[in-house]
Amino acid sequence: MFSWRSVSIKQTVYSESDKKIIDQEDKNYPFSDEKIRKYLEKENIIVSRRTITKYREQMFILNSRQRKIWEE
Repeated sequence: MFSWRSVSIKQTVYSESDKKIIDQEDKNYPFSDEKIRKYLEKENIIVSRRTITKYREQMFILNSRQRKIWEE
């Protein structure tokens, strides 16, 4: 049975997990969406890379190349 409430709860869990992982990453070598997906999979949260990308963009978080801090 489909429920908007369950969709909202899942979105919140994925979004909070993404944000926590990105906040903890090494800014010189940020995680790609695929690496985040694999990390969540180890935590028994099964989600596609496209879903990670979707929620990352909704939270206005840049992709890994744009988050990288370039040292000179």
